[in-house]
Parts: sequence; C-alpha cells; structure tokens
Amino acid sequence: MAFILNTQTSIRRGLKHIVRRELWGASESLRRNEGNAVHEARKSVKNVRAVVTLLQEIKTDAFEKDTRRLSSAGQTLSVLRDADAVIATFDHLRAHFPKRLSESTYAIVRQQLVRSRARLIRDPRVRRRLVHVAQSLRAVRRSVKRWPVPSIPVSEGPALLTHGYRASRKAMKRAQTSPSPLALHRWRKRVKTLWYQLRVAHSLTPSLGLEIRRLKQLETWLGELHDLFVLQTTMRDDTGLQRMRADVRTLVAMSSAVQTELQRKSFALGGRLLAARPKAFRQRLRRAFSL
Repeated sequence: MAFILNTQTSIRRGLKHIVRRELWGASESLRRNEGNAVHEARKSVKNVRAVVTLLQEIKTDAFEKDTRRLSSAGQTLSVLRDADAVIATFDHLRAHFPKRLSESTYAIVRQQLVRSRARLIRDPRVRRRLVHVAQSLRAVRRSVKRWPVPSIPVSEGPALLTHGYRASRKAMKRAQTSPSPLALHRWRKRVKTLWYQLRVAHSLTPSLGLEIRRLKQLETWLGELHDLFVLQTTMRDDTGLQRMRADVRTLVAMSSAVQTELQRKSFALGGRLLAARPKAFRQRLRRAFSL
C-alpha cells in the first residue's frame, strides 16, 4: 500500500490513516517474524516518525509520549538491521574489489560476520525486545485515534514541508563543514524525513516526482556511507577477526575509498537539491500545490 495521502479525504484524516496502517504493518511483520520482518518494521517506523515530525510543527508537545515510544522502537530495530546490512555491505565491497584480497580471506571474514549476526539473532534478549517493540507499536496505534490533530488546509502544506527542507539544508552544511560519520548520518536522517514527507504529499504535488526520486537517490548514497562505517567498526571490534588485523586494515581502506566517492556524489547532488533558500523552496511548493 502506498505511503501517500488520498485526495478524497482530509489531510488530517489521511495522515492518521497512514500512521495507523504503517504501525499495523510493522507490528504484524514482527509478530509473523518472517525473514525481512525487522527491515519492514523499521521502514514503517521511519515513515511514521516522519509524519509525527510534520505534525509536531502544528502541535509541538502533543505527541511526546508516542515520539519516545517510536524512538525506542527505532533504536532496537536499527541494531538488528545493521547486523544484516553489515553482511550485504561486505558483499558489495567484495564485488567492487574482487581481486584485492584472496577468495579464502573474503570467505573467512564473511563467515565471521555471519556468525556474529547469528549470535545476535539467537540471543533470547533480542526476541524479548522485539516483542516489546511490537507491543509499543500497537500502543501507539491505539493512541493515534486520540491525537489532537487540527484541521490542516492544503494552503499550510508548503510551510509545513519547508521545515523538513530547512533541517536537511542545515544538516548538509554542517556535514560539509565537518564530514564526520555522525554528521553525515544526521544529514541522511533529515533527508530521509524530507523524502518521506514529500512522498506523503505527492498526490497533492504530482510535479515534484523528479525531486522525490532524486532525494531517494541522495538518501541511498548517504545510507551506503553509513553502512560502510558500520562495517568498518564491526570488523575492527570483532574479536574473531583479531588474528586478521592486516586484512581488516585492507578492507577498511577499501571501504574508505568507496566512501570518498559516495561522499563526493552526495555533496554534489545535495548541493543541487538543497541549493535554494527555504523561502524559495516554499514558493516552489506553493506552485506545486497550485496555491
């Protein structure tokens, strides 16, 4: 089901419907515990948090309790998602540099990463946390009916969405000044929130389709940057790889080379997408909303 407003209903009702649907999907994924349950649940939680961020511009403190629940759920799901992402990122790095290390070295490192993930998944504490996450998401879903969301006229859309644009632009400038993994990750989160919010409004602003797709590309590159950093940290800290320090240093150097290129592309694309001042972006949105 699309993460998008239905033009036949009010914005207030549509946003609540989207949130409840996403939370139901997330809790059901965790209940079924299928192979991609964590990934799907985490994606839904991020969708919901983007909507809540939008609503907080109207009612600043109205969603504080549910915001804490969603934040806690997201943190738990992120740990498990990173364990999966580490292996996928390692496979991409191996494909990018197929001859840099021997096949046997690649196989040994990957096997250790898989073992570490398996230990995490088997930990009974992890399963209890996932059960708690599912319960929290169901609690938030019940709470949505009581959210004090006022009527939101279409004319307020540009101003609301400009907050996310401004936050993305500021985060990019901070990352340009000091491109640390933390600064780049914060920029990615702001870009992802803006992307989600524009997707929600896409039925009202069909002319923004290209911009939405480009934001998705930017978020993807920034996500790959973060995943490479997580891979580097995991390999350095994994006690099972302590005997392969020279190989780990080589792998870290390989991933750093890929990060440099991703960072270059991200700043180039971000510079184009986020070049306009917020006031100019709001005016462009007003045209897109036909206001």
